[in-house]
Parts: sequence; structure tokens; C-alpha cells
Amino acid sequence: MRELTALALLGGLLAGLCMVGGWLAGGDPMLVLELGFAVVVAAWAARLGVDLWRQHEAMQDLSLMATPATEGGVRCHVVPELGPRAFVTGWLRPRIFIGDELVAILDRAELAGVLLHEEHHRRTRAPLRAAAATAWLAMFGRIGAVETLVQRRLTDLERAADDEALARGASPAALASALLKVAPIGVPASASYAASSDERIAGLLLRSRGIKVPARSLPIEWLPPVAGLVTLVVCHLLAGAGLG
Repeated sequence: MRELTALALLGGLLAGLCMVGGWLAGGDPMLVLELGFAVVVAAWAARLGVDLWRQHEAMQDLSLMATPATEGGVRCHVVPELGPRAFVTGWLRPRIFIGDELVAILDRAELAGVLLHEEHHRRTRAPLRAAAATAWLAMFGRIGAVETLVQRRLTDLERAADDEALARGASPAALASALLKVAPIGVPASASYAASSDERIAGLLLRSRGIKVPARSLPIEWLPPVAGLVTLVVCHLLAGAGLG
């Protein structure tokens, strides 16, 4: 809950500054803060829009080459010459893509586990959430704390998909062995099976012993703009009360 505590402290600090600013200025102290907030959110939205457009183009291109298939009850698109890769891309109607080479090298249990993992990403629109999180990373990635929070969130998205696959019958061993065979992808902000492999293998080893790995993050991809907006509203109310 460090993210929630940090956001609460930041909101309280900004609200206090607004009250003091309103009292000292005898007017609206919010203009600079509102402009700054608007610039940051606009930059984040622009970066998110670029990544989502790239996802859409990648999905269109891959769909032209892919053959629709159903493996283990999961609908997917098998792509020739994609290599040993599996991922979900597309933010509005995401699709699962898997390379024919990966289909060939995975055994049935591994393939079923990979597709159940990716099906969770598809149903929960993980590519959209990953794009929203990595947009913050692109803007503030040089700040170590931001990079840590975003990477933790992305890892938790992958672990949630692993949990779903396990709940639907996959084994920790099959998911872990498949991770060793899958290659990373280059599609922007898509949900790739190869992501966060080291942390996930460690988590799968714990699960194989009956030890549950709890999520460590909040949905920080959406929290900053929501928290900023709430803070601005609170600041206006407090500043208005101070001026009255």
C-alpha cells in the first residue's frame, strides 16, 4: 500500500499549499497548479494515444498474416515466422497472437497454460492497461521510484494472468517451462507471455509449494490523473472556505 500512502500524502500536501496560497493571495491560487496538471495529463494521454495507435496497426498487420485457430478451448491467431512468441495486442478488441514456431516447441500442457494466460490478458484488456502504465514510464522513467512502481504494476498484471491460468487447470511447472521457451516481442505496450519472466518463475515456484504471492501494486496507470483531479476539487473547496 505504499502507492496509496504516497498519493494520500501528496494530496494532503497540495491541499495544504492551496489553502495557504489562497489565504496569502486573497484569490484563486489554483491557476498554476491546474495548468501544470493539465499539461502532465495531456502529455500522458498523447503518449498513450501513440502507443494505442501502434498497437492497432500491429494488430491489423498481424491479422493479415495469421490463421485463426482454437487451442485448448482458447481462440487465437497463429502467425508464421513470428518465432517463439505469444502476446495479446489491440486495446479495443484485443486478440491473441502466437507464433507457429512456439506452437511446435511447446507440449500440450505448456501451450494450454500460455493461451489461458493470454486469454486473461485479452478479457481484461491488459494491453490498454500496460500502455497506460508505460506512458508514465516514458515520461518519468528517470525517476527511480516511478520506474519501480510501474515495473511492479506490470509484473502484477502478468502474475494475475498466471493466477487465472492456474485456476483454470494449468500447472506451475507448465507455465514456468513455457516461460523459458518464449521470446520477448517488439509490439509497443502489448501483453507478452515473456514479460517479467524472472519474477514470475520465482512466484510460480512458490505457488508450486502452496504459497500464494499477493499483488504488490495498485492500478497506478489510472491513479495519477484521478488523484490529481480529486486533489484539485478538494483544493478549490478548501481555498474557497478559507477565502470566505
